[in-house]
Amino acid sequence: MANYGRRISDIAEALSADFVIGVKETAPGKSQAVRVPQELFTGGGSAADLNALAERVEDVETTLPEKVDGSTTIAVTGFGAGTYPLGAGPTIPLAEASEAAALAGTAGPEGGGMSVRRAKFMIDNAPGNLPAGVEWRVMPAGSGWKFALCLSDDSIVMGITENDTFWSNLDPTVIAPSSEVTGLLPGRNVVWWGDSLTAGAGASRGPNVALATATGFSVNNRGIGGQTSAQIAARQGGIPITVTVDGNVIPASGGVAVSAKSVNILYNSGSYVGTAGGTLAGIAGTMSTDAAGAWTFTRTAAGAETPCPVNSVFVPTTATQHESDMTVIWSGRNGFAYNTPQQIIDNIVGMANRLKPKVKRLIVLSVMNGSTEGIGSTSYDQIKVVNDYLRRLFPDCFADVRAHMIAHGLTEAGITPTSGDLADIAADLPPRSLRSDNVHGTDAYYDCAGNFVGRMMKAKGWVY
Repeated sequence: MANYGRRISDIAEALSADFVIGVKETAPGKSQAVRVPQELFTGGGSAADLNALAERVEDVETTLPEKVDGSTTIAVTGFGAGTYPLGAGPTIPLAEASEAAALAGTAGPEGGGMSVRRAKFMIDNAPGNLPAGVEWRVMPAGSGWKFALCLSDDSIVMGITENDTFWSNLDPTVIAPSSEVTGLLPGRNVVWWGDSLTAGAGASRGPNVALATATGFSVNNRGIGGQTSAQIAARQGGIPITVTVDGNVIPASGGVAVSAKSVNILYNSGSYVGTAGGTLAGIAGTMSTDAAGAWTFTRTAAGAETPCPVNSVFVPTTATQHESDMTVIWSGRNGFAYNTPQQIIDNIVGMANRLKPKVKRLIVLSVMNGSTEGIGSTSYDQIKVVNDYLRRLFPDCFADVRAHMIAHGLTEAGITPTSGDLADIAADLPPRSLRSDNVHGTDAYYDCAGNFVGRMMKAKGWVY
């Protein structure tokens, strides 16, 4: 493999390479591929540092040929102070290069060449721990990378490409610090957040069942009927739940009444019910509710009396339990009477920002409309505003399940459309043969949604 990051004067074999390629910094945080003319480092075997040569290099796009064949060899190096003596060999046959390797491009018309007008440079074969200055960076669109682990000279050690594959140029004997790799990608579990549509109201199962079958993933259904986008986001951790307790103190043991809260997550299909484990002011415990919606926080274990200032944040267990999972968000169906379209959008954006992996595997589904919300209705217009915004905000992961179900749901379910179905489709409504009531679905409705998400995950390369 090639030596990336070494000075030309340290690589004797570079004198016999067909091309010598370098990387120089053109602006803070940016670099450019250049070809170093051989006359600059031959002639008496000058040991000049590449810092001196950097002033005289030519742009790669004007000095490299369009195509070179697979027998061509190159030497790769880098300019600037802080270069590192990495690797053992100075050259690499261009035929061994790939889109994630030293030189990236496309094969020539005869399949025997590769474009060298766009180059990517990697650090190769570090013999020990990576040098100081390593950091993960968000890479610009069109660079071939989403995230890259870079050195201070902009060389790339490893990363996630734009097609969501992991690539490393480290020798197998090199072990990267686990701290640099942990949290890069989500796990292979999926969590599906939402309301009664996610819960599968009106049918025998939710969309998670079809998704699990389609992908082989474990899919956790976090749908609760009647919840607004704010309540769903609060359970997920996308927006904080602030509470005030009586006396602003958590007692040494037992429970304490909650006198104020920013959002009530203990709600299901019109009733205040349930409990939520979590932490408040650093104390583990459980939130419970009465039928009127009044909360009580009860600590898990007795301990010292603990101050709990006004508007302390209660962090539910569900907010941390799934923060590293692949995520599906189906939110916004409820709450137009209480929230503006912008508030619904902000809640969904908060959920996306909550996810921990550097490469987020997220799918945001469109808001569904019900039988009275066809073209021309106020609700239809509000739902369209939200969906249009979500499409623009999440261009890589927005999935218009509403449009898909209207156009293809009956066919996927093997149902011959009735005259009523055709009228629904003409009004841009999910057809009634897929619905169990005005809004909720049949098994076929939820299977259509789950399979749609599964196909999207497969298309993105998440299922393997």
